[in-house]
Amino acid sequence: MSGARHAHASHPKQNTAAPVFTTAELDRLAAAVPAGGRWPLAGALDAHLGNFDANVLLLAAQSAGLEAAMVDARAPDLRAGGLDIDGGDASLVGIIVNVASGSLWGRLTGGRHWLALRRAAAAGGGGGGGWVNADSLLPAPEPLDDARAFIESRRAAGAHVFALRRRDAAQPRCK
Repeated sequence: MSGARHAHASHPKQNTAAPVFTTAELDRLAAAVPAGGRWPLAGALDAHLGNFDANVLLLAAQSAGLEAAMVDARAPDLRAGGLDIDGGDASLVGIIVNVASGSLWGRLTGGRHWLALRRAAAAGGGGGGGWVNADSLLPAPEPLDDARAFIESRRAAGAHVFALRRRDAAQPRCK
């Protein structure tokens, strides 16, 4: 999942309680991730192209007191994969979806794009007011009429899905 295209963890214009990460903040986190076998200029190019791998997004979530858990891609649906988006999981504040890039460069290089879905505030101020697509490629965040269908259609096309939960309320890990 490395080389994801344009990894804004959220759209800066969105106004909710969940954290928003700027490209500069993600660049700082990316500098802390070892380059591994990548060629020497990869980090510098990534910073200019907006490409971040999953480790950077996981560090960003952790720095904000969130836990990111990958939804089981083998599961027949989101709920079976461990993701309840219908309000039953109060700790769930966001969802990150990693999709194949639709840009010409992305198609040529096999690049990926990260997009974020954020739980919208309900009329009373709490969570549970539906979901907002905070994809950085959109001019502004857009409310989703059917978040489940949105995510499932991307899963069917090979997307990877991560649930973002507040760490203090996150579900216990399997031992």
